[in-house]
Amino acid sequence: IAKGLKIGEYTGIAVVSGDGLFHEVVNGIMKREDAEHAAKQICLVPIPGGSGNALAASIVYTVLGIHNDPNLLQNMLIIFANGSPTPGTILRWQIESDKETTEERFSFLCGMWGIAADIDFESEKYRSSLGSNRFIAMALQRIVNLRKYDGSVKYMEENTGEVKLIEGPITGVIFTTGTHFNYDSATRTNRALQEFDDNGQPLMTLLVLKSTSKATITKFLLGLSDLKTVANLEKEIPEVQRIKTGFLKMIPKA
Repeated sequence: IAKGLKIGEYTGIAVVSGDGLFHEVVNGIMKREDAEHAAKQICLVPIPGGSGNALAASIVYTVLGIHNDPNLLQNMLIIFANGSPTPGTILRWQIESDKETTEERFSFLCGMWGIAADIDFESEKYRSSLGSNRFIAMALQRIVNLRKYDGSVKYMEENTGEVKLIEGPITGVIFTTGTHFNYDSATRTNRALQEFDDNGQPLMTLLVLKSTSKATITKFLLGLSDLKTVANLEKEIPEVQRIKTGFLKMIPKA
């Protein structure tokens, strides 16, 4: 729908869902022939209606300071009614399925590969029965029955431009963009948090875990659920690599 939308007829899209449908809308817009124009013209609004509402929660947390907000929908609607459009960063990344095929995807907030992605995707079957607790149920299953994720991560080193490779197997990869928002009390507006390299290019934060220790993986997953912990995750878990990069390619192996 977003890919074929007549942009000139609309000023915004309110997406009532979790992060999954919002992700599809973003990808629909970014895969248009006029993607750059469309992304600047249309305003996207997340209205939380899913079991995982990370974008809405991020906005509410940074505007109102409420973590794990029990009134997320109400507060997001209030922010929506009183707020103004805020530019955010969309991450473009690639998955190389074989030497001839590369899939391009677009993300906001973060992207995942490995155990965290499996937990998110495979817990869908528990959505109706468990709601947001589906993530906990599937996390326990995946920790007990660990999988081996063969593949590698290729990234460009901050400032130097040197392309480096992290060989697998890799337990989990999380990469975050600058779409998290911060509230500026002086101007009463939201502003996107974004880091840039010395050349002015936007950076993403890459967290890589290679450990197969179930205790370490449990700590890693718990750390991802806490906004304060995730900012210093590599200090809490020495096995985690934190990398600043402007380029990322995932290379899974069959």
